[in-house]
Amino acid sequence: MAEEERPVLDRVEQRRRYGVDCGDSIRFEAGSWSPGGEHLRQLTVRNVSQRTVKFKYELPRTKYFSMNFPTVMTLSPGMLTTLDVAFRPVKLEEYDDFVGFSVHVIEGGVTAVTGRFRVPVMARIAALKVEIPFGVDFGFCPTKETTLQRFMLHNCGQIDALFDWTVPAAGEHGTPFAVQPESGALKAGASVELAASFFPTSASVYVTTAACTVRPNTEEQFAQALVETMKISGISKLTHLSVSEAELNFGEVLVGAPNTSRAPTEKEFVLRNRSLVRASFSIENVENDHDPRFFFSPLNGVVEAESTVTIKADFRQINWKRTMKNTAMRYFCKL
Repeated sequence: MAEEERPVLDRVEQRRRYGVDCGDSIRFEAGSWSPGGEHLRQLTVRNVSQRTVKFKYELPRTKYFSMNFPTVMTLSPGMLTTLDVAFRPVKLEEYDDFVGFSVHVIEGGVTAVTGRFRVPVMARIAALKVEIPFGVDFGFCPTKETTLQRFMLHNCGQIDALFDWTVPAAGEHGTPFAVQPESGALKAGASVELAASFFPTSASVYVTTAACTVRPNTEEQFAQALVETMKISGISKLTHLSVSEAELNFGEVLVGAPNTSRAPTEKEFVLRNRSLVRASFSIENVENDHDPRFFFSPLNGVVEAESTVTIKADFRQINWKRTMKNTAMRYFCKL
Protein backbone atom coordinates (compact mmCIF):
# COMPACT_ATOMS: atom_id res chain seq x y z
CA MET A 1 0.00 0.00 0.00
CA ALA A 2 1.33 3.44 -0.92
CA GLU A 3 2.49 5.76 1.88
CA GLU A 4 -0.28 8.27 1.16
CA GLU A 5 -2.84 5.47 1.74
CA ARG A 6 -1.44 4.89 5.24
CA PRO A 7 -2.34 8.11 7.05
CA VAL A 8 -0.60 9.39 10.14
CA LEU A 9 -3.25 9.27 12.87
CA ASP A 10 -3.08 10.88 16.27
CA ARG A 11 -4.38 8.95 19.25
CA VAL A 12 -7.84 10.52 19.02
CA GLU A 13 -8.31 9.21 15.47
CA GLN A 14 -6.80 5.84 16.38
CA ARG A 15 -9.41 5.43 19.08
CA ARG A 16 -12.26 6.63 16.90
CA ARG A 17 -11.48 4.43 13.91
CA TYR A 18 -10.04 1.26 15.38
CA GLY A 19 -10.44 1.36 19.15
CA VAL A 20 -6.69 1.32 19.80
CA ASP A 21 -4.33 3.85 21.35
CA CYS A 22 -0.69 3.86 20.18
CA GLY A 23 0.07 7.43 21.24
CA ASP A 24 0.75 10.43 19.03
CA SER A 25 4.44 9.67 18.38
CA ILE A 26 7.66 8.12 19.67
CA ARG A 27 10.12 10.88 20.49
CA PHE A 28 13.81 10.91 21.38
CA GLU A 29 14.05 14.44 22.75
CA ALA A 30 17.01 16.78 22.51
CA GLY A 31 19.60 16.11 25.18
CA SER A 32 18.44 12.53 25.82
CA TRP A 33 20.68 10.88 23.22
CA SER A 34 24.08 11.17 21.55
CA PRO A 35 25.69 9.56 18.49
CA GLY A 36 27.37 6.19 18.83
CA GLY A 37 25.06 4.64 21.42
CA GLU A 38 21.76 2.77 21.55
CA HIS A 39 18.72 4.44 23.05
CA LEU A 40 15.36 2.80 23.81
CA ARG A 41 11.78 4.01 23.97
CA GLN A 42 8.65 1.96 24.58
CA LEU A 43 5.59 2.16 22.38
CA THR A 44 2.43 1.13 24.23
CA VAL A 45 -0.48 -0.30 22.23
CA ARG A 46 -3.76 -0.40 24.17
CA ASN A 47 -7.17 -1.80 23.21
CA VAL A 48 -9.64 0.85 24.39
CA SER A 49 -12.69 -0.69 22.68
CA GLN A 50 -15.15 -3.43 23.67
CA ARG A 51 -14.03 -5.66 20.80
CA THR A 52 -11.01 -7.85 20.16
CA VAL A 53 -8.25 -6.23 18.11
CA LYS A 54 -5.59 -7.99 16.08
CA PHE A 55 -2.66 -5.98 14.77
CA LYS A 56 0.76 -6.29 13.22
CA TYR A 57 3.31 -3.52 13.19
CA GLU A 58 5.65 -2.67 10.33
CA LEU A 59 9.31 -1.86 10.94
CA PRO A 60 10.72 1.63 10.40
CA ARG A 61 12.39 1.92 7.00
CA THR A 62 15.63 3.59 8.03
CA LYS A 63 18.48 1.72 9.68
CA TYR A 64 18.64 4.11 12.62
CA PHE A 65 15.40 2.86 14.22
CA SER A 66 14.82 -0.84 14.83
CA MET A 67 12.31 -3.18 16.51
CA ASN A 68 11.85 -6.89 17.05
CA PHE A 69 10.58 -8.91 14.11
CA PRO A 70 6.84 -8.21 13.82
CA THR A 71 4.21 -10.86 14.53
CA VAL A 72 0.42 -10.76 14.70
CA MET A 73 -0.72 -9.77 18.18
CA THR A 74 -4.18 -10.04 19.74
CA LEU A 75 -5.53 -7.69 22.37
CA SER A 76 -8.74 -8.32 24.26
CA PRO A 77 -10.75 -5.31 25.47
CA GLY A 78 -8.73 -3.31 28.01
CA MET A 79 -5.45 -5.14 27.36
CA LEU A 80 -2.17 -3.55 26.32
CA THR A 81 1.28 -4.52 25.13
CA THR A 82 4.58 -2.63 24.89
CA LEU A 83 6.99 -2.59 21.96
CA ASP A 84 10.66 -1.58 22.21
CA VAL A 85 11.95 0.95 19.68
CA ALA A 86 15.75 1.18 19.50
CA PHE A 87 17.57 4.23 18.14
CA ARG A 88 21.20 4.04 17.00
CA PRO A 89 22.28 7.47 15.70
CA VAL A 90 25.57 8.01 13.91
CA LYS A 91 25.48 11.83 13.66
CA LEU A 92 24.17 14.69 15.75
CA GLU A 93 21.27 15.53 13.48
CA GLU A 94 17.51 15.11 13.44
CA TYR A 95 15.95 11.79 12.40
CA ASP A 96 12.41 10.99 11.23
CA ASP A 97 10.66 7.71 10.41
CA PHE A 98 7.38 5.85 11.00
CA VAL A 99 6.06 2.68 12.61
CA GLY A 100 3.21 1.26 10.55
CA PHE A 101 0.19 -0.65 11.88
CA SER A 102 -2.25 -3.05 10.22
CA VAL A 103 -5.37 -3.41 12.39
CA HIS A 104 -8.27 -5.89 12.31
CA VAL A 105 -11.20 -5.30 14.65
CA ILE A 106 -12.98 -8.60 15.43
CA GLU A 107 -16.67 -8.75 16.30
CA GLY A 108 -18.64 -11.98 16.56
CA GLY A 109 -15.65 -13.97 15.38
CA VAL A 110 -15.33 -12.10 12.06
CA THR A 111 -13.39 -9.03 10.96
CA ALA A 112 -15.66 -5.99 11.28
CA VAL A 113 -13.14 -3.22 10.58
CA THR A 114 -9.71 -3.24 8.99
CA GLY A 115 -7.25 -0.48 8.26
CA ARG A 116 -3.69 0.78 8.31
CA PHE A 117 -2.01 3.84 9.76
CA ARG A 118 1.38 5.17 10.80
CA VAL A 119 2.84 6.62 13.99
CA PRO A 120 5.82 9.01 13.67
CA VAL A 121 9.11 8.13 15.34
CA MET A 122 11.58 11.01 15.61
CA ALA A 123 14.78 12.20 17.24
CA ARG A 124 15.37 15.87 17.89
CA ILE A 125 18.46 17.93 18.62
CA ALA A 126 18.64 21.08 20.71
CA ALA A 127 17.37 23.98 18.66
CA LEU A 128 17.50 27.74 19.04
CA LYS A 129 14.00 29.00 18.37
CA VAL A 130 11.79 31.84 19.58
CA GLU A 131 8.24 32.94 18.86
CA ILE A 132 7.10 36.56 18.53
CA PRO A 133 3.93 38.07 17.02
CA PHE A 134 3.88 38.56 13.27
CA GLY A 135 3.09 42.21 13.87
CA VAL A 136 2.00 44.87 16.36
CA ASP A 137 -0.61 47.34 15.09
CA PHE A 138 -1.30 50.38 17.26
CA GLY A 139 -4.26 51.50 15.15
CA PHE A 140 -5.31 55.15 15.68
CA CYS A 141 -3.19 57.00 18.26
CA PRO A 142 -2.88 60.66 19.34
CA THR A 143 0.13 62.71 18.28
CA LYS A 144 2.85 63.62 20.79
CA GLU A 145 1.70 60.98 23.26
CA THR A 146 3.21 57.59 24.04
CA THR A 147 1.03 54.56 23.40
CA LEU A 148 2.09 51.13 24.64
CA GLN A 149 1.26 47.62 23.47
CA ARG A 150 2.55 44.56 25.28
CA PHE A 151 3.47 41.27 23.63
CA MET A 152 5.24 38.03 24.52
CA LEU A 153 8.63 36.67 23.45
CA HIS A 154 8.68 32.89 23.95
CA ASN A 155 11.78 30.69 23.84
CA CYS A 156 10.28 27.52 22.36
CA GLY A 157 13.67 25.90 21.71
CA GLN A 158 15.93 23.86 23.96
CA ILE A 159 18.76 26.39 24.26
CA ASP A 160 19.02 29.33 26.68
CA ALA A 161 19.04 32.46 24.54
CA LEU A 162 20.11 36.09 24.46
CA PHE A 163 17.97 38.56 22.50
CA ASP A 164 18.57 42.04 21.08
CA TRP A 165 16.02 44.26 19.35
CA THR A 166 16.74 46.66 16.51
CA VAL A 167 13.96 49.08 15.56
CA PRO A 168 14.79 51.15 12.44
CA ALA A 169 13.36 54.54 11.56
CA ALA A 170 9.90 54.76 10.03
CA GLY A 171 10.97 56.47 6.81
CA GLU A 172 11.04 60.26 7.01
CA HIS A 173 9.22 60.26 10.36
CA GLY A 174 12.25 59.44 12.50
CA THR A 175 12.04 56.70 15.12
CA PRO A 176 8.59 56.79 16.72
CA PHE A 177 8.69 53.08 17.67
CA ALA A 178 10.71 51.33 20.37
CA VAL A 179 10.76 47.95 22.14
CA GLN A 180 11.57 47.60 25.83
CA PRO A 181 13.59 45.93 27.14
CA GLU A 182 15.85 46.13 24.12
CA SER A 183 17.92 43.12 25.19
CA GLY A 184 17.93 40.33 27.73
CA ALA A 185 18.33 36.64 28.48
CA LEU A 186 15.63 33.99 28.19
CA LYS A 187 15.90 30.41 29.37
CA ALA A 188 14.67 27.53 27.23
CA GLY A 189 10.90 27.15 27.55
CA ALA A 190 10.46 30.51 29.26
CA SER A 191 8.60 33.64 28.13
CA VAL A 192 9.04 37.34 28.79
CA GLU A 193 6.61 40.23 28.37
CA LEU A 194 7.90 43.11 26.24
CA ALA A 195 6.40 46.51 25.49
CA ALA A 196 6.30 48.22 22.11
CA SER A 197 5.90 52.01 22.31
CA PHE A 198 4.67 54.52 19.73
CA PHE A 199 5.36 58.28 20.01
CA PRO A 200 4.36 60.06 16.77
CA THR A 201 5.21 63.71 16.31
CA SER A 202 2.79 64.47 13.48
CA ALA A 203 -0.41 63.11 12.01
CA SER A 204 0.59 60.42 9.55
CA VAL A 205 0.87 56.68 8.86
CA TYR A 206 3.91 55.00 10.42
CA VAL A 207 5.33 51.59 9.48
CA THR A 208 8.60 49.82 10.24
CA THR A 209 9.96 46.29 10.66
CA ALA A 210 11.72 45.47 13.92
CA ALA A 211 14.35 42.72 14.09
CA CYS A 212 15.00 40.45 17.08
CA THR A 213 18.44 38.83 16.96
CA VAL A 214 18.68 35.66 19.04
CA ARG A 215 21.88 33.79 19.88
CA PRO A 216 22.85 31.02 22.33
CA ASN A 217 23.58 32.09 25.88
CA THR A 218 26.73 29.95 25.99
CA GLU A 219 29.70 29.40 23.73
CA GLU A 220 29.27 25.64 24.07
CA GLN A 221 26.13 25.60 21.94
CA PHE A 222 26.64 25.00 18.24
CA ALA A 223 23.44 26.74 17.12
CA GLN A 224 23.84 29.79 14.92
CA ALA A 225 22.21 33.11 15.69
CA LEU A 226 18.83 33.73 14.10
CA VAL A 227 16.83 36.85 13.31
CA GLU A 228 13.05 37.11 13.68
CA THR A 229 11.19 40.12 12.28
CA MET A 230 8.02 41.87 13.45
CA LYS A 231 6.06 44.55 11.62
CA ILE A 232 5.07 47.58 13.73
CA SER A 233 2.52 50.08 12.45
CA GLY A 234 0.32 52.90 13.67
CA ILE A 235 -1.74 55.85 12.46
CA SER A 236 -1.37 59.15 14.28
CA LYS A 237 -4.22 61.67 14.40
CA LEU A 238 -4.68 65.11 15.93
CA THR A 239 -6.99 65.43 18.91
CA HIS A 240 -9.96 67.81 19.09
CA LEU A 241 -11.56 68.76 22.42
CA SER A 242 -14.48 71.14 22.86
CA VAL A 243 -16.16 72.47 26.01
CA SER A 244 -19.89 72.76 26.58
CA GLU A 245 -19.58 76.18 28.27
CA ALA A 246 -17.40 79.09 27.24
CA GLU A 247 -18.00 80.78 30.62
CA LEU A 248 -19.12 79.72 34.09
CA ASN A 249 -20.86 82.57 35.97
CA PHE A 250 -21.64 81.88 39.64
CA GLY A 251 -23.25 85.29 40.16
CA GLU A 252 -23.21 86.76 43.66
CA VAL A 253 -22.24 84.25 46.33
CA LEU A 254 -22.04 84.95 50.07
CA VAL A 255 -18.87 83.95 51.86
CA GLY A 256 -19.31 80.49 53.36
CA ALA A 257 -22.71 80.03 51.77
CA PRO A 258 -23.72 76.43 51.01
CA ASN A 259 -24.30 75.16 47.52
CA THR A 260 -27.95 75.72 46.59
CA SER A 261 -29.93 75.80 43.39
CA ARG A 262 -30.52 79.56 43.78
CA ALA A 263 -26.92 80.40 44.70
CA PRO A 264 -24.80 77.55 43.44
CA THR A 265 -21.16 77.29 44.38
CA GLU A 266 -20.70 74.24 42.17
CA LYS A 267 -21.20 73.99 38.44
CA GLU A 268 -20.37 71.46 35.77
CA PHE A 269 -19.27 71.55 32.18
CA VAL A 270 -18.50 68.83 29.66
CA LEU A 271 -15.33 68.11 27.72
CA ARG A 272 -16.19 66.44 24.43
CA ASN A 273 -13.64 64.57 22.32
CA ARG A 274 -14.78 64.58 18.71
CA SER A 275 -11.68 62.84 17.33
CA LEU A 276 -10.94 59.16 16.67
CA VAL A 277 -8.17 59.01 19.26
CA ARG A 278 -7.99 59.58 22.99
CA ALA A 279 -7.18 63.10 24.21
CA SER A 280 -5.27 63.90 27.39
CA PHE A 281 -6.09 67.16 29.16
CA SER A 282 -5.07 69.27 32.15
CA ILE A 283 -6.80 72.38 33.51
CA GLU A 284 -4.46 75.22 34.50
CA ASN A 285 -4.89 78.74 35.84
CA VAL A 286 -3.91 81.45 33.36
CA GLU A 287 -3.35 84.03 36.10
CA ASN A 288 -0.92 83.00 38.81
CA ASP A 289 -0.57 86.32 40.69
CA HIS A 290 -3.17 85.48 43.37
CA ASP A 291 -4.65 82.53 45.16
CA PRO A 292 -7.12 80.39 43.21
CA ARG A 293 -10.83 80.78 43.90
CA PHE A 294 -12.09 78.07 41.59
CA PHE A 295 -11.26 74.40 41.93
CA PHE A 296 -11.83 71.73 39.30
CA SER A 297 -12.24 67.99 39.49
CA PRO A 298 -10.68 66.24 37.75
CA LEU A 299 -7.81 68.60 36.99
CA ASN A 300 -6.39 66.26 34.38
CA GLY A 301 -7.22 63.01 32.69
CA VAL A 302 -8.06 61.36 29.41
CA VAL A 303 -11.15 61.67 27.24
CA GLU A 304 -11.51 58.54 25.16
CA ALA A 305 -12.22 58.76 21.44
CA GLU A 306 -15.68 60.12 20.65
CA SER A 307 -16.51 60.35 24.36
CA THR A 308 -17.12 62.97 27.03
CA VAL A 309 -15.90 63.76 30.54
CA THR A 310 -17.82 65.90 33.02
CA ILE A 311 -15.76 68.48 34.95
CA LYS A 312 -16.98 69.86 38.27
CA ALA A 313 -16.09 73.48 39.12
CA ASP A 314 -16.22 74.57 42.77
CA PHE A 315 -16.16 78.26 43.82
CA ARG A 316 -14.59 78.74 47.25
CA GLN A 317 -14.41 82.22 48.74
CA ILE A 318 -11.47 82.16 51.13
CA ASN A 319 -11.71 85.69 52.60
CA TRP A 320 -14.29 85.47 55.37
CA LYS A 321 -14.12 89.18 56.24
CA ARG A 322 -15.86 90.45 53.14
CA THR A 323 -18.00 89.42 50.22
CA MET A 324 -16.34 89.49 46.82
CA LYS A 325 -18.86 90.27 44.12
CA ASN A 326 -16.54 90.35 41.15
CA THR A 327 -14.14 87.43 41.31
CA ALA A 328 -13.17 86.43 37.80
CA MET A 329 -10.37 84.15 36.72
CA ARG A 330 -9.40 82.62 33.41
CA TYR A 331 -8.45 78.97 32.95
CA PHE A 332 -7.43 77.02 29.93
CA CYS A 333 -7.58 73.36 29.08
CA LYS A 334 -4.19 72.14 27.95
CA LEU A 335 -3.96 69.23 25.49
